[in-house]
Amino acid sequence: MTLIQNDREDLLKNIELLKLENAHLKSLLEQEKVKNKLSGAFSRNENEFLVELNRFSLELAHLPSDEIFPYIVKKIKKIFNVRAVLLNTYDDSSSEIIVEYTSLSEKDNQIVSDYLNTKLIGKRIKISKEFYERMTTRIFKRVNSIYELSNGEIPQVIGRPIELLFNIGWFAGIALVNKNKLVGTVVLIGNKNQEFIKKEIVMAVAGVAAIAIERKKAEESFRESEKRFRELSELLPQIVYEMDLNGILKFVNKNAFEHFGYTENDFKKGLKATDMLIPEDRERALLNIQNLLSEKPVGNNEYTALRKDNTKFPILIFSNIIKKNSLPVGIRGIIIDISDRKKLEEQLSSSLREKEILLKEVHHRVKNNFQTIISLLNLQSNLTDDPKIINTFIESSNRIKTMALIHELLYRESNFVSVDFKFYSNKLISYLKDSYSNSSMVEFMLDIDNIHLSIDKMISCGLILNELISNSFKHAFSDGRKGEISISFKSLKENIYCLAFSNNGLKLADGFWPENHNSLGMLLVKSLTKQIGGELYISSTEKLTEFMITFREQL
Repeated sequence: MTLIQNDREDLLKNIELLKLENAHLKSLLEQEKVKNKLSGAFSRNENEFLVELNRFSLELAHLPSDEIFPYIVKKIKKIFNVRAVLLNTYDDSSSEIIVEYTSLSEKDNQIVSDYLNTKLIGKRIKISKEFYERMTTRIFKRVNSIYELSNGEIPQVIGRPIELLFNIGWFAGIALVNKNKLVGTVVLIGNKNQEFIKKEIVMAVAGVAAIAIERKKAEESFRESEKRFRELSELLPQIVYEMDLNGILKFVNKNAFEHFGYTENDFKKGLKATDMLIPEDRERALLNIQNLLSEKPVGNNEYTALRKDNTKFPILIFSNIIKKNSLPVGIRGIIIDISDRKKLEEQLSSSLREKEILLKEVHHRVKNNFQTIISLLNLQSNLTDDPKIINTFIESSNRIKTMALIHELLYRESNFVSVDFKFYSNKLISYLKDSYSNSSMVEFMLDIDNIHLSIDKMISCGLILNELISNSFKHAFSDGRKGEISISFKSLKENIYCLAFSNNGLKLADGFWPENHNSLGMLLVKSLTKQIGGELYISSTEKLTEFMITFREQL
């Protein structure tokens, strides 16, 4: 679409430039210096040519393109009073001269065609690069034979009989050149007893004709481009439209009639583009049109369209400016019916809502089940006075609560994919503080990035954090001393994370390692680190005990 639109706009510019050149030429012909120059070249009687030439220029500038060739031939024949005139155009793509129109009668045209064994009108004559250069530099030349005129393509055995039959005395070859570019040729054919024409008036006629032929070519190219644009637009599944600056539709393809329900007669009467939108969208549409014409960013391009029967359907509109001589003259674009997409979005949204409700229910029930287990453990712990057994129940409850807390956050936040580690850590610390009597003596220092982890990774990290905090309360600060626990969770690089935990309480025993220590908590830390594909580093001195775990989060 873009290539065709650009092509059309370029052709419009060329046509306008040619019209300006026509106007400029008319102005030159009316100026005194042109009259003086031409008057010096002709006698008083010959100056009548100037009147004809001026009329020729004025009339030619306003002719429809399909009347240009016959008019040029007829007028040149009248001005020079010659036996016949041939008008030819030059085809850049094939380097050929093409016979377009002649002043010969239909009978004479047929006679010449019989001699040539091909139709005269439409005959193509190939020319060389050297011949092209000669024509553009020597615009006017006397030619004495058809053989020479055809650049040797028509042999003497055919050309000579035609010359004798039509009593031809000479040929005048005139190259029609515009901006150093050959656009065609005119051949004047004189009788044997006719005086050869003068160069000056020929040059003036050639200039006017060259501009007219170039304009005709440009307009024909424009019409061809317009035809291709129309044909292509009819093949598109979208609606294609063009409107003027008043918002009146000037072109729509057949899909527009099918979608909006209007007829050809409705279109011919004049349809305003914004009237085909619901009233609520029209003001926004007008604002977007103003922004487009001002080359400012256009806002939301989704609208609700209004059919002739007042039914509605959703659309997207994509537009650009139609320019002529760099000035906006209208807008063209495409309209996409997104009814099917909207239905699909609604279906997906409905399906997603159903899945969200189901997942929320699952997490809610898992959380409740964990809470039931915790309650059962608490009830069981009330049946014994053994401190070790009671501690075991508390530790088990904390581990279950660690997992239950994750499902609680998933349920509340309606995020079933990942959990915010920072938010979760604060919740877990708050819960564990309530579980240990010496927690008021310990201060927590947190340095945690805004990182979301998948559910599996979050459960493992949560259990590790639970064990490290619980062991710190039980062992590092068991003597009631004041202390500090630091927790850091950072992203080292893409998808690689580091969980660092430290306290300044009592140091670990020399040679401590989880496998050598009779502690379920430490064995869980080691096992869970392996489960998430991480590496565990442990360091303990009189001043600081540190655990560092690095792992990768798989996407």
